[in-house]
Amino acid sequence: MTKNIRLAELHLSNFKGVKSFTLETGGESAKVYGDNATGKTTLFDAFTWLLFDKDSENKKDFEIKTLSKDNKAVSGVDHEVSAVLLIDGKSVELKKVYSEKWTKKRGSAKQVFSGHTTNYHVNGVPVKKKEFAEKVNEIISEDIFKLITSPSYFNEQMMKWQDRLSVLMEIGGAVTDEDVIKQDSSLSKLQSILDERSLDEQKSILAEKRKKITKLLEQFPVRIDEINRSIDDVSDLNHEQLKEELKALESSLMALEDKVRSIRSDAGANRKKRMLQLEGDLQQIMNEYDSKRFQVVNEKKEAYYKAKNDLSQIQNDLSNLITKKEHLTSFLSQIDKERFELREEWSKKYEESFEDHQTDCPTCGQALPEEKIQAAIEKFNLQKSAFLERIADKGKQLGIEYDNKQNELYEVDEKIQLLIMKEKFTTAAVEKLKEDMEQAEASIAPLSDNPMYLAKVEELEKIN
Repeated sequence: MTKNIRLAELHLSNFKGVKSFTLETGGESAKVYGDNATGKTTLFDAFTWLLFDKDSENKKDFEIKTLSKDNKAVSGVDHEVSAVLLIDGKSVELKKVYSEKWTKKRGSAKQVFSGHTTNYHVNGVPVKKKEFAEKVNEIISEDIFKLITSPSYFNEQMMKWQDRLSVLMEIGGAVTDEDVIKQDSSLSKLQSILDERSLDEQKSILAEKRKKITKLLEQFPVRIDEINRSIDDVSDLNHEQLKEELKALESSLMALEDKVRSIRSDAGANRKKRMLQLEGDLQQIMNEYDSKRFQVVNEKKEAYYKAKNDLSQIQNDLSNLITKKEHLTSFLSQIDKERFELREEWSKKYEESFEDHQTDCPTCGQALPEEKIQAAIEKFNLQKSAFLERIADKGKQLGIEYDNKQNELYEVDEKIQLLIMKEKFTTAAVEKLKEDMEQAEASIAPLSDNPMYLAKVEELEKIN
């Protein structure tokens, strides 16, 4: 996505000898004229320093302070550059202030120069250097800015030819190795040589091979010289005499080899017999060791694991009882709630009287005859009595159920307490049995302490 970037204003204050200057373009194209050394380049230096900390020649280490007549930097003033840019018509102000830093040491009344500080502002808001750089890069990258503003940047200031090539390829379109090969028939064999690799990749492979070959070639003279020096001079030897001596040696060697085979045959049989005997002795020692260890440890181990299983069963039973207690407690709480609601309902019904009911005719509004009122009263009393009796029966039933569950809860509580005690004692017993088992295992000396076992192992290793 392209941007329209225009310079509206550029302000310099104490920058490279310019005490104060403002360039106002209003976002329009402008040309700056002047004699040599009148500040034209200084304007461009100020703009590039503001954006990228470099001058127009891409240098970072340049002097921005105003110099005195004896070529010394003027002290005690701030050096400031600011610019107003129009980005797609929207105004953005960038400002950078380079200041001296003076500090007062403890116990001294005099301030001492201790370096420089640079402050950054975007639209009047102080920001950190990183934020300022990110804002500038968001507007335009350094390379693109210099490519379109400095005629010398591409040829003189771009560091690598690869970078310049990349720019040219981006502008004019990339040219692949395949494009070059197609244009020149003499290069057609390159395709099979490259084997789908790029030319640069193939060059890297060949350079590596060349390096290895060069290294080997450097070593060959040294190796040849070593071999020549190790060859004995045999020019004065009698070849016929050597052949006769060689035949005699070969005959003697054959006789010795026959003797060695005979000795090896006898010794091999005896060695195999002794190895079998030693292996049998070692197995017997290990069997006796395992038997003794089993007798000492097994009884302790069985007792320990039985007690551990008992403890797991107790803990499982205890968990089940606690769950049952929670259910019973919840059930009793529900019955209590129902009994309370029944009492409330009974009291409310008990407080009712016939006076609360209508004694006038609902149609004409006249008082009902006495005999009808009497009959209504009797019916009301019978219904009330029956209702109260039903509530009382239900309350009695809930009371019986409550008592039963309460008794069951007492029994569960007793069992829980009993199991807690049992769990405590069983835990102690498990710990004691584990200690006894470990002590029993530790009391048995390892096979490595048995001198007879070690002697037989050593003899077997020597035979092998």
